[in-house]
Amino acid sequence: MKLFHFWYLSAWVGLLILQGCASVPGRAGTAEQADGQDPYSVSSMTRFFVEIEKGLGTDQLRSKNLAYEKECRTDPHNPNKRFLYAFSLEDRSQAWAELSKVSKLQEDYYWAYLGMASISDGWGIYDQAENNYQHAIAIRPKIAIGYGRYGKMLLKTKTWQDALPYLEKAVANDPREMVYKLDLARVYRAAGRDRDAMDVYQKAIETDPDSLETLHEYASMLWKSNEREKALALFVRAAEIDPQAFEPRYQAAQILAQLGRKDQALEAYIDACARRSTDTVCWATAAELAGELNRDEQARIAYEKLLIFEPDNLAACKYLGPLYLKAGDLEKALPCFKAVYAVEKNNLDALSGLAKVYEQGGEISRAIDLYQKLLALKPDSSEAHHALERLFVQFHVLADPISAGSPEEVFSKNREQIAKVYRMLLKDRPRLAGHIHLMVTVDDVGRVEKVSVVRNTVGDMVIDVCAIWNMRRSKFPQ
Repeated sequence: MKLFHFWYLSAWVGLLILQGCASVPGRAGTAEQADGQDPYSVSSMTRFFVEIEKGLGTDQLRSKNLAYEKECRTDPHNPNKRFLYAFSLEDRSQAWAELSKVSKLQEDYYWAYLGMASISDGWGIYDQAENNYQHAIAIRPKIAIGYGRYGKMLLKTKTWQDALPYLEKAVANDPREMVYKLDLARVYRAAGRDRDAMDVYQKAIETDPDSLETLHEYASMLWKSNEREKALALFVRAAEIDPQAFEPRYQAAQILAQLGRKDQALEAYIDACARRSTDTVCWATAAELAGELNRDEQARIAYEKLLIFEPDNLAACKYLGPLYLKAGDLEKALPCFKAVYAVEKNNLDALSGLAKVYEQGGEISRAIDLYQKLLALKPDSSEAHHALERLFVQFHVLADPISAGSPEEVFSKNREQIAKVYRMLLKDRPRLAGHIHLMVTVDDVGRVEKVSVVRNTVGDMVIDVCAIWNMRRSKFPQ
Protein backbone atom coordinates (compact mmCIF):
# COMPACT_ATOMS: atom_id res chain seq x y z
CA MET A 1 0.00 0.00 0.00
CA LYS A 2 2.82 2.44 0.84
CA LEU A 3 4.65 1.55 -2.34
CA PHE A 4 1.53 2.22 -4.43
CA HIS A 5 1.05 5.56 -2.69
CA PHE A 6 4.64 6.55 -3.41
CA TRP A 7 4.20 5.65 -7.08
CA TYR A 8 1.03 7.74 -7.31
CA LEU A 9 2.71 10.77 -5.75
CA SER A 10 5.70 10.47 -8.05
CA ALA A 11 3.47 10.38 -11.10
CA TRP A 12 1.57 13.42 -9.88
CA VAL A 13 4.80 15.37 -9.33
CA GLY A 14 5.87 14.49 -12.86
CA LEU A 15 2.58 15.87 -14.12
CA LEU A 16 3.19 19.01 -12.11
CA ILE A 17 6.51 19.61 -13.83
CA LEU A 18 5.03 19.09 -17.27
CA GLN A 19 2.14 21.49 -16.69
CA GLY A 20 4.14 24.40 -15.21
CA CYS A 21 2.93 25.44 -11.78
CA ALA A 22 -0.35 23.61 -11.19
CA SER A 23 -0.88 22.46 -7.62
CA VAL A 24 -3.35 21.47 -4.97
CA PRO A 25 -5.22 24.38 -3.41
CA GLY A 26 -3.69 26.32 -0.53
CA ARG A 27 -5.00 29.25 1.45
CA ALA A 28 -3.52 32.70 1.89
CA GLY A 29 -3.25 34.17 5.33
CA THR A 30 -5.72 36.95 6.02
CA ALA A 31 -3.92 38.80 8.80
CA GLU A 32 -2.39 42.16 7.82
CA GLN A 33 1.34 42.06 8.60
CA ALA A 34 3.88 44.82 8.84
CA ASP A 35 6.36 45.56 6.05
CA GLY A 36 9.56 43.59 6.30
CA GLN A 37 8.01 40.74 8.32
CA ASP A 38 6.13 39.01 5.52
CA PRO A 39 7.17 39.07 1.83
CA TYR A 40 3.50 38.47 0.98
CA SER A 41 1.97 41.17 3.17
CA VAL A 42 -0.64 43.45 1.61
CA SER A 43 1.93 46.19 1.02
CA SER A 44 4.40 43.73 -0.53
CA MET A 45 1.81 42.15 -2.79
CA THR A 46 0.55 45.59 -3.80
CA ARG A 47 4.08 46.56 -4.72
CA PHE A 48 4.58 43.33 -6.69
CA PHE A 49 1.28 43.88 -8.49
CA VAL A 50 2.26 47.39 -9.63
CA GLU A 51 5.80 46.39 -10.60
CA ILE A 52 4.55 43.48 -12.70
CA GLU A 53 2.06 45.66 -14.58
CA LYS A 54 4.72 48.27 -15.33
CA GLY A 55 7.32 45.68 -16.32
CA LEU A 56 5.28 43.73 -18.86
CA GLY A 57 7.25 43.09 -22.02
CA THR A 58 10.65 43.82 -20.46
CA ASP A 59 13.58 41.44 -20.09
CA GLN A 60 13.65 42.21 -16.38
CA LEU A 61 10.12 40.90 -15.86
CA ARG A 62 10.78 37.84 -18.05
CA SER A 63 13.69 37.05 -15.74
CA LYS A 64 11.51 37.55 -12.68
CA ASN A 65 8.84 35.29 -14.14
CA LEU A 66 11.37 32.48 -14.38
CA ALA A 67 12.28 33.04 -10.73
CA TYR A 68 8.60 33.13 -9.74
CA GLU A 69 8.01 29.87 -11.62
CA LYS A 70 10.91 28.24 -9.80
CA GLU A 71 9.57 29.36 -6.41
CA CYS A 72 6.11 28.18 -7.37
CA ARG A 73 7.38 24.70 -8.19
CA THR A 74 9.22 24.43 -4.90
CA ASP A 75 6.10 25.44 -2.97
CA PRO A 76 3.06 24.69 -5.15
CA HIS A 77 0.63 24.95 -2.23
CA ASN A 78 1.37 28.65 -1.74
CA PRO A 79 -1.25 30.72 -3.59
CA ASN A 80 0.88 33.88 -3.37
CA LYS A 81 3.71 32.24 -5.26
CA ARG A 82 1.27 30.84 -7.79
CA PHE A 83 -0.21 34.29 -8.27
CA LEU A 84 3.17 35.96 -8.86
CA TYR A 85 4.08 33.35 -11.44
CA ALA A 86 0.72 33.58 -13.22
CA PHE A 87 0.35 37.36 -13.18
CA SER A 88 3.90 37.92 -14.46
CA LEU A 89 3.37 35.81 -17.59
CA GLU A 90 3.90 37.93 -20.68
CA ASP A 91 1.09 36.15 -22.53
CA ARG A 92 -1.88 37.84 -20.84
CA SER A 93 -4.33 35.20 -22.09
CA GLN A 94 -2.23 32.53 -20.42
CA ALA A 95 -1.91 34.72 -17.33
CA TRP A 96 -5.69 35.14 -17.10
CA ALA A 97 -6.22 31.40 -17.49
CA GLU A 98 -3.72 30.60 -14.75
CA LEU A 99 -5.28 33.16 -12.40
CA SER A 100 -8.70 31.69 -13.11
CA LYS A 101 -7.38 28.30 -11.97
CA VAL A 102 -6.08 29.87 -8.76
CA SER A 103 -9.46 31.48 -8.10
CA LYS A 104 -11.20 28.15 -8.54
CA LEU A 105 -8.80 26.39 -6.20
CA GLN A 106 -9.27 29.08 -3.55
CA GLU A 107 -12.44 31.04 -3.99
CA ASP A 108 -11.56 33.81 -1.50
CA TYR A 109 -8.07 34.56 -2.82
CA TYR A 110 -8.10 38.35 -3.38
CA TRP A 111 -5.12 38.78 -5.69
CA ALA A 112 -6.34 36.28 -8.29
CA TYR A 113 -9.56 38.24 -8.81
CA LEU A 114 -7.69 41.54 -8.83
CA GLY A 115 -5.26 40.18 -11.43
CA MET A 116 -8.06 38.95 -13.68
CA ALA A 117 -9.83 42.30 -13.31
CA SER A 118 -6.67 44.17 -14.31
CA ILE A 119 -6.13 42.00 -17.39
CA SER A 120 -9.77 42.31 -18.49
CA ASP A 121 -9.57 46.07 -17.90
CA GLY A 122 -6.54 46.23 -20.17
CA TRP A 123 -8.39 44.26 -22.84
CA GLY A 124 -11.37 46.61 -22.65
CA ILE A 125 -13.71 43.85 -21.43
CA TYR A 126 -15.11 46.13 -18.76
CA ASP A 127 -18.09 44.08 -17.60
CA GLN A 128 -15.82 41.13 -16.86
CA ALA A 129 -13.34 43.46 -15.15
CA GLU A 130 -16.11 45.00 -13.08
CA ASN A 131 -17.28 41.62 -11.79
CA ASN A 132 -13.77 40.69 -10.72
CA TYR A 133 -13.04 44.07 -9.12
CA GLN A 134 -16.25 43.82 -7.10
CA HIS A 135 -15.49 40.22 -6.12
CA ALA A 136 -12.00 41.19 -4.92
CA ILE A 137 -13.29 44.16 -2.93
CA ALA A 138 -15.93 41.98 -1.27
CA ILE A 139 -13.24 39.51 -0.18
CA ARG A 140 -10.78 42.07 1.25
CA PRO A 141 -12.57 45.41 1.75
CA LYS A 142 -9.61 47.04 3.49
CA ILE A 143 -7.07 46.69 0.66
CA ALA A 144 -6.71 49.98 -1.18
CA ILE A 145 -5.49 48.91 -4.61
CA GLY A 146 -8.78 47.22 -5.54
CA TYR A 147 -10.71 50.42 -4.88
CA GLY A 148 -8.08 52.46 -6.68
CA ARG A 149 -8.04 50.34 -9.83
CA TYR A 150 -11.81 49.97 -9.94
CA GLY A 151 -12.28 53.71 -9.43
CA LYS A 152 -9.83 54.49 -12.24
CA MET A 153 -11.71 52.19 -14.60
CA LEU A 154 -15.05 53.75 -13.67
CA LEU A 155 -13.60 57.21 -14.24
CA LYS A 156 -12.63 56.05 -17.72
CA THR A 157 -15.77 54.10 -18.64
CA LYS A 158 -18.67 55.62 -16.67
CA THR A 159 -18.96 58.83 -14.66
CA TRP A 160 -17.16 60.60 -11.88
CA GLN A 161 -20.15 59.88 -9.64
CA ASP A 162 -19.50 56.15 -10.05
CA ALA A 163 -15.77 56.49 -9.47
CA LEU A 164 -15.86 58.89 -6.52
CA PRO A 165 -16.72 56.55 -3.60
CA TYR A 166 -14.16 53.94 -4.65
CA LEU A 167 -11.33 56.43 -5.00
CA GLU A 168 -12.21 58.02 -1.66
CA LYS A 169 -11.99 54.57 -0.06
CA ALA A 170 -8.67 53.90 -1.81
CA VAL A 171 -7.20 57.08 -0.32
CA ALA A 172 -8.72 56.35 3.09
CA ASN A 173 -7.31 52.80 3.12
CA ASP A 174 -3.84 53.85 1.94
CA PRO A 175 -3.21 57.57 2.44
CA ARG A 176 0.46 57.08 1.54
CA GLU A 177 -0.23 56.13 -2.08
CA MET A 178 0.02 59.12 -4.40
CA VAL A 179 -1.70 57.48 -7.41
CA TYR A 180 -5.03 57.19 -5.61
CA LYS A 181 -4.89 60.83 -4.60
CA LEU A 182 -4.14 61.87 -8.16
CA ASP A 183 -7.19 60.03 -9.51
CA LEU A 184 -9.34 61.38 -6.68
CA ALA A 185 -8.24 64.92 -7.51
CA ARG A 186 -9.27 64.31 -11.12
CA VAL A 187 -12.70 63.16 -9.96
CA TYR A 188 -13.10 66.28 -7.84
CA ARG A 189 -12.16 68.41 -10.85
CA ALA A 190 -14.75 66.61 -12.96
CA ALA A 191 -17.30 67.25 -10.23
CA GLY A 192 -16.45 70.97 -10.16
CA ARG A 193 -15.09 70.66 -6.63
CA ASP A 194 -11.96 72.66 -7.40
CA ARG A 195 -11.00 73.45 -3.83
CA ASP A 196 -11.22 69.76 -2.84
CA ALA A 197 -9.18 68.87 -5.91
CA MET A 198 -6.49 71.39 -5.00
CA ASP A 199 -6.31 70.05 -1.45
CA VAL A 200 -5.86 66.49 -2.74
CA TYR A 201 -3.26 67.59 -5.32
CA GLN A 202 -1.33 69.31 -2.53
CA LYS A 203 -1.42 66.13 -0.42
CA ALA A 204 -0.33 64.08 -3.43
CA ILE A 205 2.68 66.34 -3.92
CA GLU A 206 3.54 66.03 -0.23
CA THR A 207 3.44 62.26 -0.71
CA ASP A 208 5.57 62.31 -3.85
CA PRO A 209 7.25 65.70 -4.51
CA ASP A 210 8.82 64.40 -7.74
CA SER A 211 5.65 63.27 -9.51
CA LEU A 212 5.69 65.15 -12.81
CA GLU A 213 2.11 64.18 -13.55
CA THR A 214 0.85 65.63 -10.28
CA LEU A 215 2.95 68.77 -10.54
CA HIS A 216 1.72 69.43 -14.06
CA GLU A 217 -1.97 68.88 -13.31
CA TYR A 218 -1.92 70.90 -10.10
CA ALA A 219 0.03 73.72 -11.71
CA SER A 220 -2.38 73.80 -14.67
CA MET A 221 -5.32 74.04 -12.28
CA LEU A 222 -3.69 76.85 -10.31
CA TRP A 223 -2.93 78.68 -13.53
CA LYS A 224 -6.53 78.36 -14.65
CA SER A 225 -7.59 79.79 -11.28
CA ASN A 226 -5.26 82.79 -11.85
CA GLU A 227 -2.88 81.70 -9.08
CA ARG A 228 -0.01 82.29 -11.48
CA GLU A 229 2.90 82.60 -9.06
CA LYS A 230 2.04 79.27 -7.39
CA ALA A 231 1.57 77.63 -10.78
CA LEU A 232 4.89 79.04 -11.99
CA ALA A 233 6.73 77.59 -9.00
CA LEU A 234 5.32 74.13 -9.71
CA PHE A 235 6.17 74.27 -13.42
CA VAL A 236 9.72 75.35 -12.56
CA ARG A 237 9.94 72.49 -10.07
CA ALA A 238 8.80 70.03 -12.76
CA ALA A 239 11.41 71.40 -15.16
CA GLU A 240 14.12 70.87 -12.54
CA ILE A 241 13.07 67.26 -12.06
CA ASP A 242 13.06 66.43 -15.76
CA PRO A 243 15.85 68.21 -17.67
CA GLN A 244 14.30 67.20 -21.02
CA ALA A 245 10.67 68.09 -20.28
CA PHE A 246 9.13 70.54 -22.75
CA GLU A 247 5.67 71.24 -21.31
CA PRO A 248 6.59 72.70 -17.91
CA ARG A 249 9.18 74.98 -19.49
CA TYR A 250 6.78 76.17 -22.16
CA GLN A 251 4.00 76.81 -19.65
CA ALA A 252 6.39 78.59 -17.30
CA ALA A 253 7.36 80.84 -20.22
CA GLN A 254 3.70 81.62 -20.90
CA ILE A 255 3.09 82.58 -17.29
CA LEU A 256 6.21 84.75 -17.16
CA ALA A 257 4.98 86.59 -20.25
CA GLN A 258 1.56 87.09 -18.67
CA LEU A 259 3.23 88.45 -15.55
CA GLY A 260 5.12 90.99 -17.69
CA ARG A 261 8.51 89.39 -16.99
CA LYS A 262 9.30 89.26 -20.69
CA ASP A 263 13.08 88.90 -20.53
CA GLN A 264 12.70 85.83 -18.33
CA ALA A 265 9.89 84.60 -20.55
CA LEU A 266 12.11 84.78 -23.62
CA GLU A 267 14.82 82.73 -21.94
CA ALA A 268 12.21 80.19 -20.83
CA TYR A 269 10.74 79.95 -24.33
CA ILE A 270 14.14 79.31 -25.88
CA ASP A 271 14.90 76.75 -23.17
CA ALA A 272 11.60 75.02 -23.92
CA CYS A 273 12.03 75.10 -27.70
CA ALA A 274 15.43 73.45 -27.36
CA ARG A 275 13.69 70.47 -25.72
CA ARG A 276 11.26 70.09 -28.64
CA SER A 277 12.96 71.55 -31.66
CA THR A 278 10.10 70.57 -33.99
CA ASP A 279 7.55 72.71 -32.14
CA THR A 280 6.99 75.58 -34.55
CA VAL A 281 4.56 77.40 -32.24
CA CYS A 282 7.25 77.61 -29.57
CA TRP A 283 9.87 78.97 -31.98
CA ALA A 284 7.38 81.44 -33.47
CA THR A 285 6.43 82.74 -30.02
CA ALA A 286 10.05 83.04 -28.97
CA ALA A 287 10.96 84.86 -32.19
CA GLU A 288 8.08 87.31 -31.87
CA LEU A 289 8.97 88.10 -28.27
CA ALA A 290 12.66 88.49 -29.14
CA GLY A 291 11.70 90.96 -31.87
CA GLU A 292 9.54 92.88 -29.43
CA LEU A 293 12.48 93.10 -27.02
CA ASN A 294 14.94 94.02 -29.83
CA ARG A 295 16.95 90.89 -29.13
CA ASP A 296 18.02 90.51 -32.75
CA GLU A 297 20.30 87.52 -32.40
CA GLN A 298 17.75 85.46 -30.50
CA ALA A 299 15.04 86.46 -32.97
CA ARG A 300 17.24 85.37 -35.87
CA ILE A 301 18.01 82.01 -34.28
CA ALA A 302 14.35 81.36 -33.46
CA TYR A 303 13.13 82.30 -36.94
CA GLU A 304 15.82 80.16 -38.56
CA LYS A 305 14.72 77.18 -36.47
CA LEU A 306 11.15 77.88 -37.54
CA LEU A 307 12.10 77.94 -41.23
CA ILE A 308 13.55 74.43 -40.98
CA PHE A 309 10.05 73.06 -40.47
CA GLU A 310 8.01 75.79 -42.17
CA PRO A 311 10.09 77.08 -45.12
CA ASP A 312 7.28 79.42 -46.22
CA ASN A 313 6.50 80.89 -42.81
CA LEU A 314 5.69 84.52 -43.57
CA ALA A 315 6.82 86.02 -40.27
CA ALA A 316 10.17 84.25 -40.48
CA CYS A 317 10.65 85.12 -44.16
CA LYS A 318 9.77 88.78 -43.60
CA TYR A 319 12.29 88.99 -40.78
CA LEU A 320 15.12 86.96 -42.27
CA GLY A 321 14.93 88.03 -45.92
CA PRO A 322 16.35 91.54 -45.35
CA LEU A 323 19.00 90.18 -42.97
CA TYR A 324 20.22 87.66 -45.52
CA LEU A 325 20.21 90.30 -48.26
CA LYS A 326 22.23 92.70 -46.11
CA ALA A 327 24.74 89.94 -45.41
CA GLY A 328 24.98 89.17 -49.14
CA ASP A 329 23.57 85.67 -48.70
CA LEU A 330 21.41 85.71 -51.84
CA GLU A 331 20.70 81.96 -51.77
CA LYS A 332 18.92 82.31 -48.44
CA ALA A 333 17.35 85.70 -49.14
CA LEU A 334 15.72 84.65 -52.43
CA PRO A 335 13.36 81.94 -51.07
CA CYS A 336 12.35 84.21 -48.20
CA PHE A 337 11.32 87.08 -50.47
CA LYS A 338 9.66 84.69 -52.93
CA ALA A 339 7.60 83.11 -50.14
CA VAL A 340 6.30 86.51 -49.06
CA TYR A 341 5.65 87.70 -52.61
CA ALA A 342 3.74 84.51 -53.44
CA VAL A 343 1.20 85.37 -50.77
CA GLU A 344 1.35 89.17 -50.75
CA LYS A 345 1.74 90.46 -54.31
CA ASN A 346 1.65 94.08 -53.17
CA ASN A 347 4.21 93.70 -50.39
CA LEU A 348 6.67 96.53 -51.06
CA ASP A 349 9.47 95.00 -49.01
CA ALA A 350 9.18 91.69 -50.87
CA LEU A 351 9.22 93.47 -54.26
CA SER A 352 12.21 95.57 -53.29
CA GLY A 353 14.05 92.60 -51.79
CA LEU A 354 13.45 90.38 -54.80
CA ALA A 355 14.51 93.13 -57.19
CA LYS A 356 17.78 93.63 -55.33
CA VAL A 357 18.46 89.88 -55.12
CA TYR A 358 17.90 89.49 -58.86
CA GLU A 359 19.99 92.57 -59.66
CA GLN A 360 22.90 91.37 -57.52
CA GLY A 361 22.52 87.89 -58.96
CA GLY A 362 22.76 89.18 -62.53
CA GLU A 363 19.12 88.58 -63.49
CA ILE A 364 18.64 92.14 -64.66
CA SER A 365 15.41 91.69 -66.60
CA ARG A 366 13.69 90.25 -63.56
CA ALA A 367 15.05 93.05 -61.42
CA ILE A 368 13.77 95.76 -63.79
CA ASP A 369 10.36 94.09 -63.93
CA LEU A 370 10.09 94.09 -60.12
CA TYR A 371 11.32 97.69 -59.78
CA GLN A 372 8.62 98.74 -62.22
CA LYS A 373 5.97 96.86 -60.22
CA LEU A 374 7.25 98.57 -57.10
CA LEU A 375 7.02 101.93 -58.81
CA ALA A 376 3.46 101.21 -59.96
CA LEU A 377 2.43 100.53 -56.36
CA LYS A 378 4.47 103.38 -54.90
CA PRO A 379 5.03 106.10 -57.55
CA ASP A 380 7.15 108.19 -55.18
CA SER A 381 9.58 105.35 -54.43
CA SER A 382 12.99 106.97 -54.76
CA GLU A 383 14.58 103.54 -54.47
CA ALA A 384 12.75 102.24 -57.55
CA HIS A 385 13.37 105.47 -59.52
CA HIS A 386 17.11 105.47 -58.82
CA ALA A 387 17.44 101.74 -59.52
CA LEU A 388 15.67 102.00 -62.87
CA GLU A 389 17.63 105.07 -63.92
CA ARG A 390 20.86 103.33 -63.06
CA LEU A 391 19.95 100.11 -64.86
CA PHE A 392 18.55 101.88 -67.92
CA VAL A 393 21.78 103.81 -68.34
CA GLN A 394 23.92 100.73 -67.71
CA PHE A 395 22.03 98.59 -70.24
CA HIS A 396 21.16 101.31 -72.76
CA VAL A 397 17.42 101.27 -72.27
CA LEU A 398 16.14 104.57 -73.63
CA ALA A 399 14.68 106.95 -71.07
CA ASP A 400 11.82 107.77 -73.42
CA PRO A 401 9.96 104.68 -74.66
CA ILE A 402 10.20 104.02 -78.40
CA SER A 403 7.01 104.89 -80.30
CA ALA A 404 5.99 105.34 -83.95
CA GLY A 405 2.99 105.49 -86.26
CA SER A 406 3.30 101.87 -87.46
CA PRO A 407 4.51 98.57 -86.04
CA GLU A 408 7.25 98.44 -88.69
CA GLU A 409 8.65 101.78 -87.51
CA VAL A 410 8.59 100.64 -83.88
CA PHE A 411 10.53 97.49 -84.78
CA SER A 412 12.92 99.52 -86.91
CA LYS A 413 13.75 101.93 -84.10
CA ASN A 414 14.33 99.00 -81.72
CA ARG A 415 16.72 97.42 -84.23
CA GLU A 416 18.57 100.71 -84.58
CA GLN A 417 19.09 100.93 -80.80
CA ILE A 418 20.30 97.35 -80.63
CA ALA A 419 22.66 97.92 -83.55
CA LYS A 420 24.06 101.04 -81.91
CA VAL A 421 24.81 99.19 -78.69
CA TYR A 422 26.22 96.26 -80.66
CA ARG A 423 28.69 98.48 -82.52
CA MET A 424 29.77 100.02 -79.24
CA LEU A 425 30.42 96.60 -77.68
CA LEU A 426 32.40 95.44 -80.72
CA LYS A 427 35.21 97.82 -79.78
CA ASP A 428 36.07 95.66 -76.78
CA ARG A 429 34.66 92.38 -78.08
CA PRO A 430 35.36 92.14 -81.83
CA ARG A 431 34.19 88.52 -81.97
CA LEU A 432 30.72 89.33 -80.60
CA ALA A 433 28.10 87.95 -83.03
CA GLY A 434 24.85 86.09 -83.23
CA HIS A 435 21.12 86.43 -83.67
CA ILE A 436 18.35 87.49 -81.30
CA HIS A 437 14.71 86.78 -82.16
CA LEU A 438 11.93 88.25 -80.01
CA MET A 439 8.20 87.55 -80.02
CA VAL A 440 6.09 90.52 -78.93
CA THR A 441 2.49 90.51 -77.70
CA VAL A 442 0.69 93.86 -78.04
CA ASP A 443 -2.84 94.71 -76.86
CA ASP A 444 -5.45 96.67 -78.83
CA VAL A 445 -4.32 100.06 -77.55
CA GLY A 446 -0.67 99.46 -78.45
CA ARG A 447 0.77 98.46 -75.08
CA VAL A 448 3.33 95.69 -75.02
CA GLU A 449 2.04 92.90 -72.82
CA LYS A 450 4.86 90.40 -73.22
CA VAL A 451 8.25 89.94 -74.86
CA SER A 452 9.52 86.38 -75.28
CA VAL A 453 12.97 85.35 -76.46
CA VAL A 454 12.51 82.83 -79.28
CA ARG A 455 16.19 82.53 -80.17
CA ASN A 456 19.31 84.14 -78.79
CA THR A 457 22.81 83.17 -79.93
CA VAL A 458 24.52 86.43 -78.97
CA GLY A 459 24.90 85.54 -75.30
CA ASP A 460 25.62 89.03 -74.06
CA MET A 461 23.73 90.43 -71.08
CA VAL A 462 23.90 94.05 -72.24
CA ILE A 463 22.45 93.17 -75.65
CA ASP A 464 19.81 90.95 -74.06
CA VAL A 465 18.56 93.56 -71.58
CA CYS A 466 18.78 96.35 -74.15
CA ALA A 467 16.74 94.42 -76.70
CA ILE A 468 14.12 93.08 -74.29
CA TRP A 469 13.47 96.24 -72.29
CA ASN A 470 13.47 98.73 -75.13
CA MET A 471 10.89 96.47 -76.74
CA ARG A 472 8.94 96.00 -73.50
CA ARG A 473 8.66 99.77 -73.05
CA SER A 474 7.80 100.48 -76.68
CA LYS A 475 4.41 101.99 -77.63
CA PHE A 476 2.70 100.67 -80.75
CA PRO A 477 -0.14 102.44 -82.56
CA GLN A 478 -3.67 101.34 -81.67
